Amino acid sequence: MDIKAAVEMIPPFGRRVEVARERMAAVWEHREPDYLPLIIPGEVSEELREQFPRFDLQEAYYDPEKMLFNQLPSVLASAYSPGDNIPSVRADLGVGIFPTLLGAVNSVFPDIRPWITGHVSKQELSRMTPDDINPYKGEFARGLEYMKYFKELLVGRAYVYVMDVQGPIDTAHQVLGDDFFTELYDDPPFVHHLLELSTQALIKGIKACKAVIGEPLNQAYHYNSTFVSRGGIKSSEDTPTLLSADHLDAYFAPYTRRLLAEFGGGYIHFCGSNPHLYERCINMPECVGINLGNPERYDVAILLANCHKRQQVFNGVLKYPNTYDAATYYRKIWQDLGQVKKRLLLHAPSTKSPATVVELWHQIQNQAVS
Repeated sequence: MDIKAAVEMIPPFGRRVEVARERMAAVWEHREPDYLPLIIPGEVSEELREQFPRFDLQEAYYDPEKMLFNQLPSVLASAYSPGDNIPSVRADLGVGIFPTLLGAVNSVFPDIRPWITGHVSKQELSRMTPDDINPYKGEFARGLEYMKYFKELLVGRAYVYVMDVQGPIDTAHQVLGDDFFTELYDDPPFVHHLLELSTQALIKGIKACKAVIGEPLNQAYHYNSTFVSRGGIKSSEDTPTLLSADHLDAYFAPYTRRLLAEFGGGYIHFCGSNPHLYERCINMPECVGINLGNPERYDVAILLANCHKRQQVFNGVLKYPNTYDAATYYRKIWQDLGQVKKRLLLHAPSTKSPATVVELWHQIQNQAVS
């Protein structure tokens, strides 16, 4: 199949995407939409999926057409959503693409996603300055070229979003390797220098991405599903889950705040659980929302109450300790929200019967205000 013919299988933006965008904007901007958004992909038949060729991850890394082909079935599902998904793609060069701006080596494999296998020495990093960071060369430049290609090909059918942003600490950890954890104790000045480099690499790289796709600094599309109208990035903060409260105050908060502030705020993602990290995220003025990789480890009512108190958005899946049928699940969420259409950009935990689930979610909100 020709790539242009494949792209034409994606329906052009229409009223559904316009409504979804407005609903999400309302949530981020503390307004009440007609309905709280529900992120749930539509159904794509196996027969249709099989029309798209598939390529291993190594082939896709070195060929933008193959990379796009691999993403198109998911993009199609997003475009067919009876809910509020907004289709988007990215130059999917892995979590290590920003660390390459500081010299880390991003290795490519056929069956697993790209991963940093070559770290940068402390000596080399100590000599480095932010002026040495250039997003227009090396592997990062490859990603920018892919983004430009995707944007031209997908105009009016899907957005292109920024390459995978790991936060300053995650980036520093990938660049230096596990020595990062001992340097926290042995050489704090060096760690601050490294985090300054990481933060500047992220800022320069994100701005380069946004320039290519024409995206405002303070807005973002993300994950083939969402639109953020107040805050231009997502920052993944997985390594900070391993840090103490003191180290979070010294190393996490200052640099993540600077990164988010550069883009008018942003939402934070992390996996696992660390109460100290969670508290610092929700009390960070620049943090406009929270996304959890392991929502089952948190109390839904407390999560939503904290978002309401701090005017933040919970953007993700919510899980209860018990298993409920769909009607009970969505009613419980609505109750825990206080029957207010704010603070939540909900991702459905199950993608079965999407049209029925969307109708149920709307009915529950209608009943509450009738």
